[in-house]
Amino acid sequence: NYTKSNSKSEEKKSNSNSNNSNRQNSSDTRGETKKKEKKSQYLLYDEKDSYRSYWVSKEKNKQVTNGATWTDVIVLPEGAMIEFSNEAGYTRLRATVAPVLSNYKERTGGFTVYGDGGVVLYQSEEIVVNETEPFDIDVDISGQSKVQLACSTASDWFHIAVKSARFED
Repeated sequence: NYTKSNSKSEEKKSNSNSNNSNRQNSSDTRGETKKKEKKSQYLLYDEKDSYRSYWVSKEKNKQVTNGATWTDVIVLPEGAMIEFSNEAGYTRLRATVAPVLSNYKERTGGFTVYGDGGVVLYQSEEIVVNETEPFDIDVDISGQSKVQLACSTASDWFHIAVKSARFED
């Protein structure tokens, strides 16, 4: 009653069912894993950026306008930008921003957050070196697949420090 052709046919059906089952389990697991990997907050200092202008840096210690020394900051010099992926779908960008302490007086600039397609999500008021106090930002980044932090100014030697920059829900 048992023939070789039937056994191969049954074996193929069995393997096919097994492969489909494995693929389904694998995709289920990936979906669950992706959900589990999304943390309550995603600290940008600790993460790899998807792009950065040449002079952008991540620094352990940086002194800002009010004389405080901040740790683990992203420093944006004049005209610089850094970009982070938001593929996980976070909805908020929160951070504290301040100009870096400088010997150069009367330098002014701005801090901008861009989303997909260069849409402006946040634009600071004018920031003045050695005058503007640190300020907190809370930006809606819902639906954005990437987020860019940028420093704009017409002045040389103008730097902005961004502390505790993080994506959150």
